[in-house]
Amino acid sequence: MGAPYDLYLLEDLLKGRLPNYKLYIFLNVIQLSGERRTALKREIQKDGRTALWIYAPGYIADFPSVENMTDLTGFRFGKEDHPWASFLHITNF
Repeated sequence: MGAPYDLYLLEDLLKGRLPNYKLYIFLNVIQLSGERRTALKREIQKDGRTALWIYAPGYIADFPSVENMTDLTGFRFGKEDHPWASFLHITNF
């Protein structure tokens, strides 16, 4: 896209070391302790900021749960007990 960007550690955001951005992209924030989850929610909910979550945001806290993801993002998620197969069968040649 040609848009400028900066790379930071999550810890830098949680400790307030970043300049204000309109968009934060989180690549791999799967596990968060309660303290870090609270700090992250506080930071991303300021000043009309937008968060883009790439994979399973905050899924693991004390235990893995889609409710943890809902708490962090505000979106409702579902989970299937049986994963989809990683292959497909062509049945109509």
